[in-house]
Amino acid sequence: MADAEPAPPAPPPELYSSAAGEAALRQLYVSTLIDLSFPEERLVPTSFGTGSVVVCGPSDAPPLVVWHGTAAPAPDMLLEVPQLVERFRVYAPDIPCQAGSRSDPALLDPATHAYGRWAAEVVLGLGLLRGTRPPVHVGVSLGALVLLDLAVVKPEAICGAALLSPGMGLEPVTGQKRRMPWQLALGFALYRWLPCAPAAWLALAPMCDEPRRAPPVLDNVKLAIRHCSYFPDAPGPFTDEQLRCLAGVPVLVEAPEHDVFGSAQAAVERARAVWPDCEAVLVRGAKHMPGGRGMRETNERMIKALERTTMATKRAANRRRSLLSYLALAWGIGGFLLSVFSLLVCALNVHRPAGAAGLALLLGSVLLPLHPTPPRWAARFLARSVAELRAYFPINVIYEDEAAFASNKPGSPTPGPFVVGYEPHSVLPLGMCVFSPHARDTPPSLSRSVIAATSTLFLAPGMRHMCYWLGCRSASRQVLQQSLAEGSTVVLCPGGVAECFEMDPRQGHEVAFLRSRTGFVRLAMQAGAPIVPAFAFGQTAHYSWWRPFIDWPKQLVPRGAMGSFVRRIGYVPMLAWGILGSALPRQVPMTIAVGRPIPVPHTANPSKAEVQATLDAYIAALQGIFERHKAAAGHAHDTLTVL
Repeated sequence: MADAEPAPPAPPPELYSSAAGEAALRQLYVSTLIDLSFPEERLVPTSFGTGSVVVCGPSDAPPLVVWHGTAAPAPDMLLEVPQLVERFRVYAPDIPCQAGSRSDPALLDPATHAYGRWAAEVVLGLGLLRGTRPPVHVGVSLGALVLLDLAVVKPEAICGAALLSPGMGLEPVTGQKRRMPWQLALGFALYRWLPCAPAAWLALAPMCDEPRRAPPVLDNVKLAIRHCSYFPDAPGPFTDEQLRCLAGVPVLVEAPEHDVFGSAQAAVERARAVWPDCEAVLVRGAKHMPGGRGMRETNERMIKALERTTMATKRAANRRRSLLSYLALAWGIGGFLLSVFSLLVCALNVHRPAGAAGLALLLGSVLLPLHPTPPRWAARFLARSVAELRAYFPINVIYEDEAAFASNKPGSPTPGPFVVGYEPHSVLPLGMCVFSPHARDTPPSLSRSVIAATSTLFLAPGMRHMCYWLGCRSASRQVLQQSLAEGSTVVLCPGGVAECFEMDPRQGHEVAFLRSRTGFVRLAMQAGAPIVPAFAFGQTAHYSWWRPFIDWPKQLVPRGAMGSFVRRIGYVPMLAWGILGSALPRQVPMTIAVGRPIPVPHTANPSKAEVQATLDAYIAALQGIFERHKAAAGHAHDTLTVL
């Protein structure tokens, strides 16, 4: 692992030599981005500034991180290999201080592994380490060196790697300062002085099989040659010990035979020596940027290697899923039903000694006091349960502003508390588990949370203690006010029981019952706690349901009378089922989008106008994150109705 992290670097010198050149590179970036299918730009806060990440591909596909080459930002890489976008959920970060990059400029110091630390913060900020399997990675040219630096800093973030045209990244450490090859230095200088087609050919020919190839990659490179003041130093060199950080994961190395940046033969030999099980290929006759047949063969090998890696990782994860894992997943869903069933059986057999003893034991457990700190065995079990639940669907969390929930400076206070307005309720709001104190990789101020739950839950023998230890609390105003006063974030579903009553059985039609829900807004304003909108895509599809006299038969009981009955008893009577008619939810991937905190005035007695204005701001923010993220979450055609 790398040494202790130094302070973030000072602002870098101006990258572009002219405003016109910068504008041309930005425009080319945008035009290339338009050609990608359903692209999403995600902004990830890091200690080096905000990182820009292009995200595309099916939301339920295996995650893949693509690290681009010099002067070839994220959209260029994805257009070069369209098969990646078809088969993987692709995350392509823009490396700072590269031509056209949208990430905040930061001059990363290779000597301090700044590239690897920046990459690790980006991967963590994307939420790709919250499941049971880390993503696979592809690094091209400079990106291959960034990937190697990431392996030094955080090897657990990588479950497979493809290094394409790694150049000097796999050459032995010599201690000499790297210099640009003279052929490129001469060609670049000539093209800057005389920007014409013949000069462009001379600049690109040493590293490209097809210097006259169509845009956008080479167009971006040519603009970078003309308008960039410098090219930052790349990561490396790497010792054998550092390279062995990738040992144990599948590695593919594809080194072009005529790579101007380093000896391909030496790279292949060193890869085989350091990673005996790796697949190292010398691409015959190809230059640093292969073309034609060489490019097709390179891409085909890469796709096959990535698919083998993801399939092998998935099989290994399935083998690790034991009976204990399924019990950890099912206890929260089946435990309540088992508790109620046991209580009924004992009550019906109270005339027998066993029934009377069982009933006394169950009722006695309800009288046991609740302590917020769980026993060690319970804490381990609950942490396992939350991890299994997140991996089961799986659940991916998107933070639009993760920095708002965590301090980037050591010793500074953690922000919060917050009131998280989580929607929709659905049959069971299972996605709320990501805010449990037992969830991993949750920002500090959100992991220190209590989850508002119906008071009925705490009447169930046995389950009441487990739910309390999980972080659930009664959804009463007094309890939630006390939690906020103690500094805990409150996570609640504003729609509550009324939202279950209004659920739309049609697929893709989400309903949020919010227009009259002012209680949570008043709670937040009295505590001065910002309100955080959160929406869970895919949650409603986990169960099918039937609500008597609401879904069928509708005519026997008037809807208004049924609504009054539901409000009186505090829940909606329904029959719900998941896989094969059981209580186990369907494995529909979930994406939880967490919006930016909405500031609220701190006032003990907020006026109706203030409460309504804040509620309107929350509804608008919730609708905004729904529209911004629904396509990337795989629900592009879903609608949200706010009642």
